[in-house]
Amino acid sequence: MRLRILILLALALSLVLPSVAQAQFGSLSVSPTQGPPGTRVTITGTGWDSTIIDHLPIDMLAPVNGPYTYNKEVALIEKVCTDTCGFSTVVTVPSDAAPGSYIFGAQVGHNSVTGAPRIVASATFAVTKATSLGPRCKWRTGVACRAV
Repeated sequence: MRLRILILLALALSLVLPSVAQAQFGSLSVSPTQGPPGTRVTITGTGWDSTIIDHLPIDMLAPVNGPYTYNKEVALIEKVCTDTCGFSTVVTVPSDAAPGSYIFGAQVGHNSVTGAPRIVASATFAVTKATSLGPRCKWRTGVACRAV
C-alpha cells in the first residue's frame, strides 16, 4: 500500500515540477549598495520570465542568511513585459532599519512548513549609521561658532 502511495505521489510531482522548472527567476542588483535609513535605492531585475513578474513583492530582510527577524515589503513589481524581461524600481530604506547587512529579496510565495518568505533572487545592502549634517556649534557672546 505504501509503495502505491509513493508511486502516485511521484507521478503527481512529475506532472507539477516541469511547469515550476520552466519558470525563469532572474537576478537583482541594487545601487547604491549601502547607506543610512532614508537612502533611495534603485533595485534592478534582469532575466525574469514574464510569467513571474505579476505582482512580485520585493522585501527588505535581515539577517541575510535568515531566519528573517526583519521583513518589510518595500516594492511590488507589476507585470510589465511579454517575454524574458527586467524591471527597475526606486525604494527608500525604511527609517526603522538598524545598521547591519540586509537583502532586498524577490519573494515568490512562502515556505509551506515554516511560513518564511521564499526568496528566489536577492541583492545585499548595508544599512549604515546616519551621520550628522555637520558640526554642532556652541554659541557664546562674542565668540565664533566652534565644533563641540
